[in-house]
Amino acid sequence: MKDLMQKTLELLRERVKLNLETIHKNQEKIKILLKDKCLSSVQRQEYQEKYNANKHMLAENNDFINMQLHMINFLNKYKHTELFEQPDEPDEAEIAEDLDYFSLTIQGTIPFDKEHPYFKDETFFKRLLNYYKELENYEMCEVLVKSR
Repeated sequence: MKDLMQKTLELLRERVKLNLETIHKNQEKIKILLKDKCLSSVQRQEYQEKYNANKHMLAENNDFINMQLHMINFLNKYKHTELFEQPDEPDEAEIAEDLDYFSLTIQGTIPFDKEHPYFKDETFFKRLLNYYKELENYEMCEVLVKSR
């Protein structure tokens, strides 16, 4: 969850930055338009569009900055709770064992049935199913789906 919140914070920061760049560009165009003493209807319309866009982006930035502050305060307040405890990463032996079972299963050495050590493992099942989908072996996909 912490990683997701960090990514969200980064996306919000990027959006604020992009909005500010656009606001500055619009402001430059507005300055150029305002140099003319007598604006045509097209120039007035362009001015109004740039002005409204800037107003909208400033309000959006205000919301995004407030959201960032709330998220940062939340992260700081609850950073030492079980809410942000990361699950243990599988060690290399577990990963190797998983890969070995996957290889043995697709080779047909170990049948994928109720006795298979990863039969109830949803991640393993999806990986196996995707493997056969990519091979376009739909008969095997059907066998796998029916086995569960």
